[in-house]
Amino acid sequence: MTIIHVAVLLMCIGLAGCGGSDIKDTDIAVQYNELKDENVRLYDSIASLNILINSTASYPELLDNSSDNYEEFRRVRAALLNSPQSIPDTAVLGGKMHFDDIKVLDENWIYASYNDGHVHNQVIFWYEKGKNNTYTFRVVLKYE
Repeated sequence: MTIIHVAVLLMCIGLAGCGGSDIKDTDIAVQYNELKDENVRLYDSIASLNILINSTASYPELLDNSSDNYEEFRRVRAALLNSPQSIPDTAVLGGKMHFDDIKVLDENWIYASYNDGHVHNQVIFWYEKGKNNTYTFRVVLKYE
């Protein structure tokens, strides 16, 4: 089969599928606008998180030890450090995933980088404190 035959076949398939669609142009326009709005909201969220990441004022390492949040941030950081199962990737080539850097950004957000000697990525976690000083970590954004 030549390229011309393939092109003609694809055109026929495309033309055959055009007539029976129940999707209206208005439905597509509505979906497009919804996705466009969601995209704008996500970009705004990323911009806000980047400001937090680049702001050194909230890093627990730089907070005064007398700060109300200092001890809490240390506990959160330690909890994540001891939770390698929270890392959203699996190790490759015999490596073992571990956290390189963990920065508690505020009362709900953590920036962390991790690697296994082969794969190195960064992640933003949302966290919540539960009963008995336990923490739940949820990946919100992963940078590769």
